[in-house]
Amino acid sequence: MAVQPHDTTPSNIGLLVREPKLWGILLVAFVLRLGVIAFYSDNLTDDRDAYLSLSQQLAEGNGFRVSADAPLTAYRPPLYPLILSVPLRVLPGWVSVAVVNLVCSLLIVSLVWILARESWNQLWSTLATGIVVCDPLLLINATLPMTELLFTTLVLAVIVLSVRPRFTFTHRIALGILFGLAALCRPTIWAFGVIAGIVWCFRQWRESSGATFLQDILKRALPVAICTLLMVSPWVIRNYFVFDAFIPMTTHGGYTLLLANNEVFYEDVVERGWRTTWSGESLESWQHVLEDRMNDHTPALTSEVARSQWMGDRARDTIRKHPRLFLKSCGVRFFRFWNPVPISTSSRPIPRIAQWGIGVFSTVLLLGVVISLIVKKSRQKLSSSFLVISASLLISLSLVHTVYWSNARMRAPIEPILAMLAVSSISKKSSVESKKE
Repeated sequence: MAVQPHDTTPSNIGLLVREPKLWGILLVAFVLRLGVIAFYSDNLTDDRDAYLSLSQQLAEGNGFRVSADAPLTAYRPPLYPLILSVPLRVLPGWVSVAVVNLVCSLLIVSLVWILARESWNQLWSTLATGIVVCDPLLLINATLPMTELLFTTLVLAVIVLSVRPRFTFTHRIALGILFGLAALCRPTIWAFGVIAGIVWCFRQWRESSGATFLQDILKRALPVAICTLLMVSPWVIRNYFVFDAFIPMTTHGGYTLLLANNEVFYEDVVERGWRTTWSGESLESWQHVLEDRMNDHTPALTSEVARSQWMGDRARDTIRKHPRLFLKSCGVRFFRFWNPVPISTSSRPIPRIAQWGIGVFSTVLLLGVVISLIVKKSRQKLSSSFLVISASLLISLSLVHTVYWSNARMRAPIEPILAMLAVSSISKKSSVESKKE
């Protein structure tokens, strides 16, 4: 007999992952991704963010740097290169990327199944998981040496733990470890942690008496916070010794902020409409000018920390000088983040049939999400904990990518949550109404 919905406890999670339908879904997910990887095999070595280069140097024992003769760096977060460096010791780069991304993809599907089975029967759980299996953003990311799939895996693991009906000390330890790993994968998780933490404290305040509120907060949150800090501390300590500076995240933030907030971008893209792309020629020209300005700067910008700080200062200067364009650019980035139809560029063209196929899929998905958030009966089919943590994730990532650089690819980590919300808009059973299958 199948497991009854909302009967999921820490002691019977194993029963869920042994359900036969899940193995069939995982097989479909594996075959589908193998096909996409084979079709877009060139993407596996498209090292636009240097993660593959960093991983190769780690595999060869040269430390965290992009080449053997390059200085040590903190420009990218370390977790994905560290994981990718393990298969790189024995496998070619393209195979290593495929293996890591395939493992992450299957873990994502499994975690969505666990979340879904806590709310629905197998039918609706299969639908929610099937949407994730076919999601175009998750499919294309299976072909790229980037952090999206690993980050999505860790975020889903954090959510699975956070919505447990019985939350023990062991779960708090695990939650802190997973959150720390997510922070080492993509620093944007910190914004989610802040918002979710504030909301959690508010809920605790409403449920606790004044005398025990602070005690309850410390008892429940301190183990999570300590384990998170322990996970990120090796990276912080390493950066202090390498750069003589406190770097809890990366030295990439200044460039990312400036990339999204500079006068050339405002003029060439923001003023011309949110679907306008930044041409490769204009971007490269801006990057060359930027590099020349940093090389000519007095005093010399000799470290990543100084360069990131300088670029961040230039971005903030641009925002102060052009407040109207900054607000308009925030709108552009927001719409790009939630854009259902991917924007084709000359450097990375997308066939029109693929554009509109993805557009239809994403539009239907987002409509389902809107319905689920508006209609009370839809929201009642998911636990309040899941709704709160999902809203915190959607809001935090939307806010981050409204200010920093943004495109639809960066929405990938929240696609599984969107699938859950969309299915709740049409599912027939709630946690109260569910019966044994």
